[in-house]
Amino acid sequence: MSTKTTLQNVKDEFEFSDDATYLNAASVGPMPKRTRAAIDSYYAITQHKPWTSDIALGEAFDSVRQSSAKLLHTNIDNVTYGYNTGYGINVAAFGLPLEKGDEVVLAEKDFPANVYPWLALQERGVIVNFAKNKGAAPTIEDFEKVVTSKTKVIAVSFVQFYNGAKLPLAELSKLAKSVNAFFVVDAIQGLGVEPLNFDELEIDILSAGGQKWLLSPLGVGLIAVSPRAREVIRPVMQSWLSVGWDDFFDLFQYDKPIHDSAKRFTTGTAPAGHLVAFAESLQLLHDIGIENIQAHTHKLLDKLIEALQSNPRYNVLSPLESQQRSSFLSFTCDDYQELFVRLQENNIICAQREGGIRIAPHCYSANSDIERLISFL
Repeated sequence: MSTKTTLQNVKDEFEFSDDATYLNAASVGPMPKRTRAAIDSYYAITQHKPWTSDIALGEAFDSVRQSSAKLLHTNIDNVTYGYNTGYGINVAAFGLPLEKGDEVVLAEKDFPANVYPWLALQERGVIVNFAKNKGAAPTIEDFEKVVTSKTKVIAVSFVQFYNGAKLPLAELSKLAKSVNAFFVVDAIQGLGVEPLNFDELEIDILSAGGQKWLLSPLGVGLIAVSPRAREVIRPVMQSWLSVGWDDFFDLFQYDKPIHDSAKRFTTGTAPAGHLVAFAESLQLLHDIGIENIQAHTHKLLDKLIEALQSNPRYNVLSPLESQQRSSFLSFTCDDYQELFVRLQENNIICAQREGGIRIAPHCYSANSDIERLISFL
């Protein structure tokens, strides 16, 4: 059994080389030691007792589904693993019954993973409209201007990748339901650090890769699909594991019904080592508590915001209102590109995005990390 991890001892789970100040969780996060150990343990099984590896993989699959359901506050039947954020978005775009003349509404400034799958539907005659905004993020009023009776999907990101702005998911969900549209959410930039309730928000399809705030490897993630969406969605791909088997000793059965649950979107052999890792990292996040992580990161960013606002050189790009702010922050200055280079040279790892510098602490970040960053401003 893994040792209980808290905010007080979580730093021990990470090994940053060369005393790096790592403030880039919104790009690719590090894996905890126990996650790496779980991967090593799984591959030791495949090397020494490969005939038992299916047991370990099955346990990881069940654990991922249970932890994902807990993370999203939803029923386990609504969730399964995915491979990246784009996988779930494609399940939505190409699986929902969209026809010529139907409209999809997106935010004008969104990450391309939640844009290109919908643009591909234009070949079918589906119309893609963008909600434009003048502020840090589009408001519900911005979406209301473009949503019509022909709108069949509203697809947005939980948190905007370039400035950390949280979109008004509850209001957007109500707007979608008012025109009988499906509500699709790209959750990768918030899930694991900002609480999200899939059922309360009445989300139809949610997708998130695991490599950022979920502390997992590239190539694994989760997808959640509501019962309402599962009634009409056509799986993008069909697999022999999309159906239920009592055992694997009679495989000449071609009449088995597809799973009613989100397991219907399973597409064959799982990314086994990654799934084992995902299960371990999700458990670590639950040990700490998402609300605790959110409070921790916001407190760290409060210190940075105070420093930025006290210096006329800097301009905070992220919204600071409680309903819009998230666990990362973007700011800029006249020479932000030069500043970014200097930070990287001094092993303060952050990101340069859309005209500013993005700072993304996580559960492993400390006051000293923010203080070191401030010392270079």
